[in-house]
Amino acid sequence: MRALLYAMLELVKNLDGNEVLAHLTLNVPNYYGDMTQLAAYLAKNLEALRPEEASAVRVLRDLVRNQRLG
Repeated sequence: MRALLYAMLELVKNLDGNEVLAHLTLNVPNYYGDMTQLAAYLAKNLEALRPEEASAVRVLRDLVRNQRLG
């Protein structure tokens, strides 16, 4: 969870998505499985409270999904 929040913070600060994914893989060796589900959960719950952070989490979820496909 901490790694996901850190990645979200990096995206809010407009850090490059590839750098964010690199940091995430260093912090969570096997992040593919649960990370997309956790990101979707956070985005849903943050939408009303902090829309900018919810958007960053959705971007992160999509980056992880796309990296897995590629």
